[in-house]
Amino acid sequence: MKKLNQLAGFLFIAMILLHFMQLIDNNFPVWLSGVCAWLLLSVAMLAFPLKQFIQFFALSGVGILLIIWSASRGIDFSLTHLLAQNNSLLVMLGSVGFLRLIAAPATSKEPLPEGRNAFLKTLFSTHLLGAVINLSILILVAERLKNKQALGRKAVIALNRSFTSAVFWSPFFAGMGVALTYAPGASLSNIMGYGIMLTLFGLCFTVLQVGGLRLNKLDQFRGYPTQATSLIIPLILAVTIMLLHYQWPDTSILMLVSITSVVLTILILLLRSPNTITATLWQHSSASSLRMSREFALFLGIAVLTVGLQSMLASFGSIRVFEQFGATEASLLLLLAILVGLLAVHPLVSIALASMLLTPLNPDADIMALLFVAMWGIGTMYSPFSGVNTTLRSQFGISGRDILRWNTIYMVVMWLAASALFAAMFALK
Repeated sequence: MKKLNQLAGFLFIAMILLHFMQLIDNNFPVWLSGVCAWLLLSVAMLAFPLKQFIQFFALSGVGILLIIWSASRGIDFSLTHLLAQNNSLLVMLGSVGFLRLIAAPATSKEPLPEGRNAFLKTLFSTHLLGAVINLSILILVAERLKNKQALGRKAVIALNRSFTSAVFWSPFFAGMGVALTYAPGASLSNIMGYGIMLTLFGLCFTVLQVGGLRLNKLDQFRGYPTQATSLIIPLILAVTIMLLHYQWPDTSILMLVSITSVVLTILILLLRSPNTITATLWQHSSASSLRMSREFALFLGIAVLTVGLQSMLASFGSIRVFEQFGATEASLLLLLAILVGLLAVHPLVSIALASMLLTPLNPDADIMALLFVAMWGIGTMYSPFSGVNTTLRSQFGISGRDILRWNTIYMVVMWLAASALFAAMFALK
């Protein structure tokens, strides 16, 4: 197992560095980084039982069948195109993981704060930290609250909703990367602007729903003791990305997020512990490469499915399910994505399929991207099978039925809010 960890760590670093070579040479072949990603998945399959990759085999199996069928109809297959598909997403996923080394809040031994301010701090700090270091903060906060017997209904609602709503605006969230990939031409600043409105609406609704109009239901709430200093790095990262995007608008957002995450991590580690930085980075790479294997398998499985769908569409010329892309179509697609999520269909699958259906209509890229982040954010919040809720269920004993029961009203309200936002965006455009 140790040798597999080392090999996986090497492939993990090679995948990221080969992708970064495009900053030096735009013509550098992306497929080389893709080869490392596929080899990394192969190593993971040697390290873990194959039953953990059933979703990958199902998605890639359908994609392969579509590729073979399309080839029989005269459609050429490009292996380099397959290797490059979703590669930037995988690199971003791996690069952002390094932020755990510098942005995770220090463990505090102080007693849990109580009252409405404790709820607000837990809600918004989990949101901001989760926007950068992703699932790690959810596990960290939930473990602390569970150890203090404070992981009740209100805490679970706060953690679930605050974390999943970060995808509406955060460029460090995988869902945002997916949206920008499958809605090419979308403006990050525009999506962030509309996404922040959706986020604030959802968080404010949560506060009122859980606490009541006067928030008197939160008087006994026990929350996470977050320090203000923990939020400095997330804010620096968000501002840095926006400044870099303004300075180099032609550079991919995913590339900017990836390189910023790695470079800032290295710089801060050099300031904190220069003597151990190499060991720290290598240890993280070796551990993360296999720990993230399920996510890598999902993205690579979707890559095969996407190429298969593209080949199928090319064989037919075009398939039109909708005659136009308007607010009604966006609202309907969002609802369908949320509902199929209850059948364990990942939002990434819904996004890939929706992109195939909408692209022939020449849709507005910003609205399509906002639709995709809404699919991801609301879908992962509500589905008991999402990564967030699977973590809450498996590690903290939260019932899937309770997750549905506690969040149904919120899901309907957020679907209506997103639908209203789609209508407003179409009206403005």
